[in-house]
Amino acid sequence: MHKNMQTGFAQKGFTLVELLIVGAIIAILTTLAWVGFGDAGQKARRGDARNALLSMAESQEKFYLINNAYTDDETLVGDVNTENGYYTLQVSTFAVDGSSYTLTATAVPGGPQAADPLCSVVNLSSVGLKTPAACW
Repeated sequence: MHKNMQTGFAQKGFTLVELLIVGAIIAILTTLAWVGFGDAGQKARRGDARNALLSMAESQEKFYLINNAYTDDETLVGDVNTENGYYTLQVSTFAVDGSSYTLTATAVPGGPQAADPLCSVVNLSSVGLKTPAACW
């Protein structure tokens, strides 16, 4: 607040410099919040892959009990996409007798998880190996 030299009364309001400083502070805080919340969203969406893979693993074990082998047909043990559509799912069986499998969730190209540098591909094997470990 400045005092007017001619009238002796205090002028009310803010100077342009004060307003610019406040605007710059708000812009910096908004940028920091945007970056922080973006990472949190990616971490939260990783749960879509984890849940789908764990559900498919359970279905694979049920299939094995009935057929004495695992299947490589995604539609028999789940779906080809996760519930929220962030990942596509794939089943790979190994050995001639189908005695082991690997489940893979791959981020949908162009989707929000495709930009996740760590967990764009998440795996779960029949022996319980979960990779990458940081995604679990």
